[in-house]
Amino acid sequence: MKYTLRVVLYRIQHHGSDLRSNEMLTRYALIDPVLRALGWDTEDPAIVVPEYITQTGRIDYVLFWNNQKYIALEAKALGGDLPGARDTGFQYCWYNKIPFYLISDGDTWELHDMSVQGGLRVFNVRITQPPLGQVAYDLLRLHREFMPLQAKSGSAVASSTAATGPHTHPAVSHGSSSTTSVPPFVPPSVSLKDLHHQGYPVTGKRPRKVVFPDGSSQNLSTWKDFLIETIKYLDNLQTLPPPPRSWGKRGSSYLYNTAPTHPGGNPMRQPVSVNTSQHGTIYVETHGSARYLCQAVYELIIATGINPEDITLDFV
Repeated sequence: MKYTLRVVLYRIQHHGSDLRSNEMLTRYALIDPVLRALGWDTEDPAIVVPEYITQTGRIDYVLFWNNQKYIALEAKALGGDLPGARDTGFQYCWYNKIPFYLISDGDTWELHDMSVQGGLRVFNVRITQPPLGQVAYDLLRLHREFMPLQAKSGSAVASSTAATGPHTHPAVSHGSSSTTSVPPFVPPSVSLKDLHHQGYPVTGKRPRKVVFPDGSSQNLSTWKDFLIETIKYLDNLQTLPPPPRSWGKRGSSYLYNTAPTHPGGNPMRQPVSVNTSQHGTIYVETHGSARYLCQAVYELIIATGINPEDITLDFV
């Protein structure tokens, strides 16, 4: 995802004048690549339909999920009038029962939840406003694999006439109350580097899968699995540091050792044995919080010279 955003950012910086005068070029060069990176196959008419004709007008794109119209996307040339597109687009969504409305000029991406009276703005991000990792983090809410989409608690309600103009149409009804109380967003996918920069906000969350730099992946059930699978991955690469591997304050404990003990012979609390090709059987201390285990993996990855940005975690 971040690679795609870097490409889009380069095109904005180097071809801005052409993109500002050509909506179709903006769609081809900026908007379509982001949609594809988010799992919306722009070449599959069962998933993405451009120039979708309705009784109330033409919608630039309709994105389908679960065989239903799910997201209406209004595209503008780079730097185009996004505020002016809100009112018309909101009416399209209400009349055609489309639950989410997305506006973009390739740089700015603004999403609205139309199940809320007046429209709830879920997010507004710009690719040209760093950090790029945070932009990717926000846009990943739109990934097709992680539908149904959830709005983010606390977002501003786009209901003022200054922002959207007056509205008299009812919100789309699909089983939920028309209030601003919505489930909090749980990041569906994030790199280990981003987790580190965010201070490991993983308490109460469960990992689903880890994807390593070579594209291989492992399903996970617990944060202990994340540590064990990372150790196995490094062993396969022949880069696992030799035991004992110190961990904790001033090396007061071992992350893993050839015996289920810490310095001084103190027993590990939750040792897990792993058969490695490099060092034989080692014992991994898996006792600790989710944050503790993530931090241990991060330090181990850094020690082996792997970029933590290239390791991705999916959450349940």
